[in-house]
Formats: sequence, C-alpha cells, structure tokens
Amino acid sequence: RRGVLCQVKGTRFEALFSGRWDKKFLQDSSDRIFLDVNGDCFQAIVDYLNELAISSEDERTKMPTISDEYKYLLSQYMVLFG
Repeated sequence: RRGVLCQVKGTRFEALFSGRWDKKFLQDSSDRIFLDVNGDCFQAIVDYLNELAISSEDERTKMPTISDEYKYLLSQYMVLFG
C-alpha cells in the first residue's frame, strides 16, 4: 500500500511513492515499477515500514535486520531513502 511507503514524512520514500513520480518510473505491462535496488534490502525496509504502520506509538519498532552480507548495503539504503 502506498500509505505504508509514504508514512514517514520528509523521506525520499515518501517523495518517490507519493504519486508525483509515477509517470517517471520504468513500468512493465502490469504497471509495476522497476527499481534498481537489492530486493532483500528493499524488502527489509518495506517490512520495517509495515511494522511501523501497525505498531502503537508506545512501542518502539526495531530497525530492519538482514543477513550479514547485506548489512552495509541496507545501512546505505536507509541513509538514501530515509
């Protein structure tokens, strides 16, 4: 859902998925967009955003985790998109 991706205001994730850039993305015949990013890292961020969306304000959502081989890349994506 777009709302999950856009919930953290002022981030690149919000900007990318707000709808303003929909026509600029490469899309397939089913209108799915193409992002040239590591799928495991991207999924970890989406999972984190899902947890953030369903957790209460009193609960602290854990930062995304991933296998050791992708930890550095995930940290770079968090800076880039966050």
